[in-house]
Amino acid sequence: MRKIKYLVIIISLLTIFVPHPASAESENEKLLSETFSGKTAILNELFNANNEVLINMYGFTDFDFIPALVNLEKQGVEIKMILEEAPYQAETENFDIRSMLKNYGIKVRWARSELFLDHAKYIVIDNTKAIVLTGNFTYSSFTKNREFGLITTDKDKVATLRNLFYADFNRTEFSNDNDNVLISPIDSRIKIENALRSATKSIKIWEQTVEAPEIVNILKEQKAKGVEVKVLMPASYASDLAKSLGDSVLALSNPYIHAKTFIIDDKFAYIGSNNFTAPSLDNEREAALFTSNKSIIEELNMIWQWDLSHSNVP
Repeated sequence: MRKIKYLVIIISLLTIFVPHPASAESENEKLLSETFSGKTAILNELFNANNEVLINMYGFTDFDFIPALVNLEKQGVEIKMILEEAPYQAETENFDIRSMLKNYGIKVRWARSELFLDHAKYIVIDNTKAIVLTGNFTYSSFTKNREFGLITTDKDKVATLRNLFYADFNRTEFSNDNDNVLISPIDSRIKIENALRSATKSIKIWEQTVEAPEIVNILKEQKAKGVEVKVLMPASYASDLAKSLGDSVLALSNPYIHAKTFIIDDKFAYIGSNNFTAPSLDNEREAALFTSNKSIIEELNMIWQWDLSHSNVP
């Protein structure tokens, strides 16, 4: 009986996390793409806030966002922010922004100490809109990197991200029951792995780092089955992965690929903050969304073709 029970649990885990078809609300989702959209696209969303802005940001060094947030605070919009206290190899980069915002009365807290890092990048506005980003509030995110973002008004996605923010802000428990929202270290790994396994035709990946053995093995298995697997990476990271995946790995020198995004069978896409590494999947706070919005898939594919045509074998 115990074996049967465990088998049922395993089967459930392998089947439950499948992206749902786009709802009427998710049809209103919008893609942000860098270096094309620029920070103005995000600033415009912030300017439209009426009641509340919640920001979880791993790296924040772009001071152009300060006037917008200060003005919103002065207008009575409640601003709350979570920042990573010690980003990797940039341990003090968020200190100046934190001090400045707190001086203007904005509530800023460091991320939960039990997390290895808070690497998530997302915004919730007025409990009606959320923005999930692959990039940080940094100069390079908007001028040098390939990055993506997803603006959504889907009520369930927005509510899930808002609940996550307040759980982390107030140091309370959080559980995720939304199949289209991925949260590390809760469920990102299994949802990403299942999404990659679900492909029957193609897997197109922009990813800065691919090191997790389980992910690499899934990509190898899918390639062996005849699924077209392509991974676009920065030149500095691509050669290592190419040892395992061969010509499925291509290097792009400019723009620098910092995006964490993939498209499955041209039917749905992942946009979020996860690198394909064990810490990112298992020990850090990460946030991402699945989308089945056809317009977004088409836009992503247009950029994919451009990047692919400018890439080369590492």
